[in-house]
Amino acid sequence: MWKKLFILVMVLSTGLCAWSADGDTFQAETPGGVMMKFKVISEAEKTCAVASNAIDYTTKGVVTVLEEVKGYKVVEILQSSFYHCQQITSVSLPNTLNNIGSGAFQYCTSLTDITLPTSLTAIGSYAFDYCTSLTDITLPASLTTIGYYAFGDCSSMKRVYSLMEKPIEINTRT
Repeated sequence: MWKKLFILVMVLSTGLCAWSADGDTFQAETPGGVMMKFKVISEAEKTCAVASNAIDYTTKGVVTVLEEVKGYKVVEILQSSFYHCQQITSVSLPNTLNNIGSGAFQYCTSLTDITLPTSLTAIGSYAFDYCTSLTDITLPASLTTIGYYAFGDCSSMKRVYSLMEKPIEINTRT
């Protein structure tokens, strides 16, 4: 009897440990071997975001954000997720992403290549500020909001391609 009760308690407690709540954070390794932090947005909808300060700022090269991590769909990059990661050169974003937060890639001075997904609806203020190696960017048709100074001080930027068919809201300082 006690053995069966012990086994039942162990099974239940193991199941409870795997459950997450809104706001919980966890880490996962990307295909390139980079440890990245995530934050649960909605346990009910099984969605998460790339957390603030998601990777070590000394990370080099290509960074890939997966569409799904540990059963959660990645739908957002939070504020300052890749802030001051001066050695990343390329970022691959998933088509599940709908929001890039304020300052998400600010001061990523070696970033030369990023493709914004067709699902993206908002880019926060200062999101790509001081990405001095970016030379061009294509804004997807799904984009509805661009925050103030989203591409500020991108001194190498030569072209901005727009696939948008309607005007968008550009946030300004108030």
